[in-house]
Amino acid sequence: MTELISAHVSDSADQRAAELVAVEALSLAPDVGRLVPTRLELARGVFVHVDAYRAGPPVVLAEVFAHQGPLKGGQKHKLMSDAFKLVAVSARIFEGNARMMLVLTDVVAADSLRRGWRGEALQALGVEVRIVAIPAEVSARVLAAQLRERMSNPEGEP
Repeated sequence: MTELISAHVSDSADQRAAELVAVEALSLAPDVGRLVPTRLELARGVFVHVDAYRAGPPVVLAEVFAHQGPLKGGQKHKLMSDAFKLVAVSARIFEGNARMMLVLTDVVAADSLRRGWRGEALQALGVEVRIVAIPAEVSARVLAAQLRERMSNPEGEP
């Protein structure tokens, strides 16, 4: 495995690398199949990037978020934005016939998203919240990156 190194305390290289590992792991799931990142045209001249895509059938669209532990408010907002993007792509390009997934790498993080109105909204829109296990050493690097970010951005500071 490639060495995961962060250049700056707030750099998300470790998370991005973990997300690639998660896409590979999800690709091995028999109900999913081989996924690749892709760029799709949502409307004329309007493009979106999707973390993981399979042409199908069925078409699979997924956004991946490598985080360990409970999600913070901004992270929940980011994931709901990702879900909204998946819904738009499914509706505009695939006539609502795509399987949509938010993929997380931690049970606690996923549970943070599955509860309350967010969980109900995701379920109503047909967006699955899926957990993919990543190797312990990758998880440890993500945790270390999260700790560095907390230390560089003490609570109460923007």
